[in-house]
Amino acid sequence: MTLMCRCGHCKTLAPEMKILGAAYLNEPSLANRVTIAKVNADEWHELGSTYGVQGFPTIMWIPRGGKAVDARQYVGMLYSP
Repeated sequence: MTLMCRCGHCKTLAPEMKILGAAYLNEPSLANRVTIAKVNADEWHELGSTYGVQGFPTIMWIPRGGKAVDARQYVGMLYSP
């Protein structure tokens, strides 16, 4: 399974996601509060449709225990300044 597409935007985001993942691993208290996941919505079309994914990359915030209707799309920068 491919986890991210290979377009320019996704290539820009990939290193930032690695930084986020490392920060997550270095802070064990986050494991009980935050889940980080990445999905290729081309391969998991039904899941992408459920969350309204229309382009790539799309970053969603879903509160723990939340449903698709609770999801909010992130619209900020894709990289650290």
